[in-house]
Amino acid sequence: VDPASFPDPIVLLDMIEERLRASGVYKDKVTRKNRCIRLFFDKFHLDILPACPMPSTGLYGEYAVVVPDCDADDWKPSNPRGYAKWFDFMAQEAIIRFMKSVEPLPEQQSCDELSTLSLGVQLLKRNRDIVFENKPKRAPISIVLTTLAAQNYHGQPSVSEAIAAVLDGIVAMIPNIANRRLVVLNPTNLEEDLSERWDDAPEAYLDFVSWIREFRDQWRQLIELRGVGIHKISAVLERMFGERITKEVVEEHIRAYEEPRQSGGLAVERGTGLIVPATVVLSTPIRRNTFYGKE
Repeated sequence: VDPASFPDPIVLLDMIEERLRASGVYKDKVTRKNRCIRLFFDKFHLDILPACPMPSTGLYGEYAVVVPDCDADDWKPSNPRGYAKWFDFMAQEAIIRFMKSVEPLPEQQSCDELSTLSLGVQLLKRNRDIVFENKPKRAPISIVLTTLAAQNYHGQPSVSEAIAAVLDGIVAMIPNIANRRLVVLNPTNLEEDLSERWDDAPEAYLDFVSWIREFRDQWRQLIELRGVGIHKISAVLERMFGERITKEVVEEHIRAYEEPRQSGGLAVERGTGLIVPATVVLSTPIRRNTFYGKE
């Protein structure tokens, strides 16, 4: 699409929506969004986003585009393809830097390591959904959280360490000057302010600041609970991420320990009381639970 052919990009969205509503297959699935036409299916939705190539400055700027924006009634800069490439790069590059700093770089990184940032982003968004359940219009949008997380991830191998670093980093980025907000630019198209909606909704920005600081404090408290018992940790996790997800995770955690325990693979480390593999020196094996008083 050539933007010069559609000086009013909303006309282009109107044409796409009209064509879809004329279809017997899609007419009941169509919803107009600010920048796209969304088709709802049983288990997923599909966004149709018309875009015009418009290379820009920034990483992967060759993929930059302009897209329709109903609120602005104009074309707005964006770069969805470049952003996806940037996020993957940030996740992998941070891990490589971390590994080089602690030990020789292995020949190949595992999939689990490469997913740490993505898992951290999922937890960040899950807590956001819980906290803003009753005021969803004030919730920070996912692209802002994803960008901030990627910018503050430094290759930590565990999700726990990664989230701690991300939250500390985001809090440190918040300006301490009155009437100034955190500006989150699209790193692949510096002309796009991903956080621009905070200009018209300062109360939403204040809610974001309050939430991210509270989440940071809660995460620190959660880390301090290590070793105090799964029931106490579960109570905190339920408040942070919801009862259903917490229950599923705790049950999976218990199964992960129960299997090696029954096979004699777990022990208690002397002096620390930590549960460790039975092969660790100076540890006492944990007996298999037979439920009838004998081994």
